[in-house]
Amino acid sequence: MFLTWVCTIVVAGSRGTSEQNVMNIWESRVQNIYLAKVLPVYGTSALLPFVEQEAQALFCRELGHPVLHVWAHERCLLLGARDASLPGASRAILEATERGLHVAVRPFGGLAIPLDSGVANVTLMLPGAWSLDEAFATLCDWLSRACAPYGPVSIGEVPGAYCPGRYDLSIAGVKFAGVAQRRIAAATAVSAFVNVIENGLDREGVIDDFYRTAAGISPAPSFVPVLTRGAVGNLVARLNTGEVERATTDVVALHMGKFYERLITVAKETHAAMRELPDVPERLYAEASDRLYRRLQLKEWTVS
Repeated sequence: MFLTWVCTIVVAGSRGTSEQNVMNIWESRVQNIYLAKVLPVYGTSALLPFVEQEAQALFCRELGHPVLHVWAHERCLLLGARDASLPGASRAILEATERGLHVAVRPFGGLAIPLDSGVANVTLMLPGAWSLDEAFATLCDWLSRACAPYGPVSIGEVPGAYCPGRYDLSIAGVKFAGVAQRRIAAATAVSAFVNVIENGLDREGVIDDFYRTAAGISPAPSFVPVLTRGAVGNLVARLNTGEVERATTDVVALHMGKFYERLITVAKETHAAMRELPDVPERLYAEASDRLYRRLQLKEWTVS
């Protein structure tokens, strides 16, 4: 299945700073935004988009240009390294795959998150000496302004939410996005999941079920979040049951497209020229696969 809103852009520029000055820096240093080919909504491997992303980060290092990668997955559960180490993780992963969820340990920090075609995954990769604070500030600024039409966006940990962190994004106290980070070779990457619209998957239920089985002991390890139903929501107001049943791929794509267009509008406010990104060299895909599967030894479990 393919949704036409998904694509990748590369932003040519240099360093960022605090959230207040992000746009000033990008307006003065960014000359080009390179658009890459349209990408699919992934439907099988939960690690495949990260291989794509790893290759783009390596390309970003060579080009000297930041990269913004946007994608979605039909249905999967991404775990943090600590989640996968829980005593009952193997059983919890099996249960998730039996529910039709592809499962993988993601290369970013943070804890477990559920993905479906109503969740936009946005990763900003920055070459050179960007600090993590600069990278967080840039992505949070872009997302806050892109999501402003849905309501005033706050940044800070939301109690009771899954994958909690100080860079949670929320509206009216309900988390809709979370940001994590990692270093990729000579690049800094910050990545956010953005819950745009529900599509029938009980995301909070998926996480609650995973931890109930995976924790395996009482009390649970301190990093396991104490979840509160309703702490995490969507940008689009909650649909009633009938609307969820009628929520076709076109409806999800429509709302995902609106979010994506707003994100691109924010990028265009840097006054950069829009250009096409050259194809990522195949050698970088090979290196990316080697980094994720052999060096980091990331694992995934697919639905049979």
